[in-house]
Amino acid sequence: MHISKNRVHNTMDKTGIITLIVGIILLALGILGIWFNFALFIQFVLGGFGLVLAICGIGAVLLGILMLKE
Repeated sequence: MHISKNRVHNTMDKTGIITLIVGIILLALGILGIWFNFALFIQFVLGGFGLVLAICGIGAVLLGILMLKE
């Protein structure tokens, strides 16, 4: 039973190390992608911010209409 426990623990350690390495590689690729397309990234972030503001505005308008009806 003790050998089986160590084998499972060893497998989990290997899985964790592989996941960490893959995560670091993906993080580096993402940073490079942002670095080479920075202007497009800024437009994307501002577009997302505008979308969130528009959705909040629609919610506020609907809430105001509901409050006036009461």
